[in-house]
Amino acid sequence: MDIANVLPDQVWSIILTGENDNRFSQLMRKWLDPEFIDEFFEQNFDYIKNNPYYAGHTVQEVKESAHKEAKRFLTDFISYYKNGRKGITPNLVEKFKCLYRVPIDPDSEHRRELYGYSETDISSVFRLYGIRIDSKTKGDLPGYVVTGGGIKVKVRNKKDTALNKEMRLIESAQDWLKKEKLYTKEDLINRTNEHTD
Repeated sequence: MDIANVLPDQVWSIILTGENDNRFSQLMRKWLDPEFIDEFFEQNFDYIKNNPYYAGHTVQEVKESAHKEAKRFLTDFISYYKNGRKGITPNLVEKFKCLYRVPIDPDSEHRRELYGYSETDISSVFRLYGIRIDSKTKGDLPGYVVTGGGIKVKVRNKKDTALNKEMRLIESAQDWLKKEKLYTKEDLINRTNEHTD
């Protein structure tokens, strides 16, 4: 495992052993590929028709909404990053939500997810998963290490193999970061600088 800087001084993404590209870039390429999206929703038709969030919508309507959402996802993500740099909202701190709900303390829980935004009444389908890495400097923006993501069409359950795989990947990335002694955002910045010099 390794990491790559995605957006300067705030967003990194893991690179899995044996892969050439980071998980964030891989996901964006897939999500912006209309053929991938169409095929994904065709393969998951049964989940869509049985999911109450999509009640009253055809698979075609869900696909069209997902195409629009995918285009907006990357634009919004970059806007949240830029807003944070300017000290305004919405920013990544506001949008990367604690992955687990109460009773987990959101300040000590570092696993995060960021939802896409749908302009229609069809529920957002895109999820980005990552780890919040705090800064040494009190009040400074945290960093985020993107570990993966997914397209959510199933009602959450413990048997969701795709979600479980993503959760294991977050845990593996957390272990790797500890092993590499990457505890703060500044540690990530230093590592990035060492690898680009």
